Amino acid sequence: MVTLYLLLESGVLYFYPSGGNIASFGWRAVFLTYLYAVIQLILVVLFLPKFSPAPNIESRNKASWQLPRMFYAVAIAGSLTTMLYFLIPTTMPLYLADNGIGSVSSVGYLTALSLIGSFIAGLSLTTFAPVFGRMLAPLALMVMAVGFLTVSMAHSVWTVGIGVILLGFAQGFLFPLTFNKTAEIVPVASLPMGISLLLAFIYIFQFISPLFMKGIQVLFHFSSTRETFLLLAGALLVTAIGIMLITRNGNHQSSQNTKLKQAFVEENQQ
Repeated sequence: MVTLYLLLESGVLYFYPSGGNIASFGWRAVFLTYLYAVIQLILVVLFLPKFSPAPNIESRNKASWQLPRMFYAVAIAGSLTTMLYFLIPTTMPLYLADNGIGSVSSVGYLTALSLIGSFIAGLSLTTFAPVFGRMLAPLALMVMAVGFLTVSMAHSVWTVGIGVILLGFAQGFLFPLTFNKTAEIVPVASLPMGISLLLAFIYIFQFISPLFMKGIQVLFHFSSTRETFLLLAGALLVTAIGIMLITRNGNHQSSQNTKLKQAFVEENQQ
């Protein structure tokens, strides 16, 4: 899953700066980047492997196709973080224009910088995951909070660049972790359905990211995007601390239960 994510990120790294450069010639020209779909179609036709259909197993239990409730919590949480990450391409042009930072092409470069952060995080996921364990997700939320805080206080394109790199770095951890957690909690028979629903959640939340941003501004009567970014930073920080406390208490309770079981076994053996 991590390797697939890195391959996707490496492709997007090329097209976002290309779109930013093309946008400097006119907003209509940006859509020329979608011509890559012609090349993609040719590659799919020529090189997509042909698999024989899987045998239909009639004896599968219908209940095995049901998804656990925990899956929906994971899907919504992962979709929310993805929606926050996609505030970069959807909100950054207006933010830069309102604050007189950078130019039209800066959006493409900034989005590419965020993807570089995601790429680096994806490469280091296998190193950090065993070290931090269940604390990796809340730590990534903290990094995302620092990213939004940095962007909210930025007055130059370089400061915004640092912020979006941090946002991309956090997303580079959270996105694969969402898929890995889905694979852990969903039964094997239901995994294709689970992955499909997870992707559906992610795409829906990506679509509503501008509406989410506008809704926050209307709800709290914010006059600038800076205030919205600052609020998101605070909310992410509080959420990360809450998850850390819950995880810590859960680990402590699990440790106590393990000790009680060991004591019970030793007592019976005596």
